Amino acid sequence: MVGTETIATIGFAHSQDEFKELVQRLESGARTLDRLAQRMFIVFKDDDTIETIGRGRYADQSTELKAYVDEQRERRAAFSAAMNDGSLVCREVYSASELRAYAEKPLHGDVQISKDQARRMFAKWRDALRDYPNNYQARISEDLLPLKYAISDGRTVMMHQGVELRTKGRLKGFLLACGGVADPFVADFKIAWSDAEKHHGDNAAVIRWIDENLLGDT
Repeated sequence: MVGTETIATIGFAHSQDEFKELVQRLESGARTLDRLAQRMFIVFKDDDTIETIGRGRYADQSTELKAYVDEQRERRAAFSAAMNDGSLVCREVYSASELRAYAEKPLHGDVQISKDQARRMFAKWRDALRDYPNNYQARISEDLLPLKYAISDGRTVMMHQGVELRTKGRLKGFLLACGGVADPFVADFKIAWSDAEKHHGDNAAVIRWIDENLLGDT
């Protein structure tokens, strides 16, 4: 704070490199990460799926493709390390209808992955819910989630769309780092989390939902 004014840091992404920088500012060293999920978190995608998405977005642009694949692998490794050492508490809210539609036709932006790739991703998500109940939690909302965003440490907010070759140079995302600016997002997430808990109140309930709706396990 300076006097009565709040100092806000703002960042924008028009390219894969700028997007990576925003993600690092959001996630690096974060103690808490709350997400109203636009699509399945990249940390649950294996190398094959990441490369499929990257090739779909960047085609033969090897520099952009490599940057994308490397970034997603780094994010996945950092998330795994934070789960194992207990340094991060991550909460996510997903839309039930969007997840069912994704399982039926798994689109990551405009890139379609295979149903087998999607099943492997859902299984990794289920494993994280089971293995890290104190550090990773998710809820399934039966309501619409019209605005998707991520909040780290209650003060940094990021909203974005996928970076693709065909939209190169266009604005893909932005980040705001300021407690006062983040407050409405923090309050909104609290509402979404509370509403989702009425339907699926803990990780065990979400695991059952995944088995029944996404994996078809009995």
